[in-house]
Amino acid sequence: MKNSKAKGNNFERQVAKRLSKLLGKDFQRVPSSGGLRWNSQEGIFGDIVTPEEFPFIIECKNRENWSFDQLMKKECKEFDRWCEQVVNDCTRYYELFKVEKEPLIIFTKNRLPIFVAQLNRTENNVEVEDKLIYITYPFLCYTNVYGCWYISKMKEVTFD
Repeated sequence: MKNSKAKGNNFERQVAKRLSKLLGKDFQRVPSSGGLRWNSQEGIFGDIVTPEEFPFIIECKNRENWSFDQLMKKECKEFDRWCEQVVNDCTRYYELFKVEKEPLIIFTKNRLPIFVAQLNRTENNVEVEDKLIYITYPFLCYTNVYGCWYISKMKEVTFD
């Protein structure tokens, strides 16, 4: 359990660093993000603290218990749980601030690249100041109770 927690924390830091580099804004991992959710922290949404103008709430997942086979068959219970979690965070955010944010899931597993899943119910295209954070065309559409999630590979970045 400790190793999976550390793995998740490291992934969240990696995502925050990558988003900061790609978009030129400050993204930070929410301290103790996995534990805060269960304490009903009113001001905590997702796993990454984003700039105020960023239109998404981000949930990060580095888990081994999903497969592309499950995603292609639209039978991935793990992905469905992630969707529920981030959609609920968006709802709570709206209830508190009366500002709509869109759900975004950034996920991976061992020996795979990082992927971005965006719910297709918005004009936003995971784009801030014309800088996409994913490879332009989605390669998979996963449909569940929340709608169609476009899944794409996240852009690579080079750190100096």
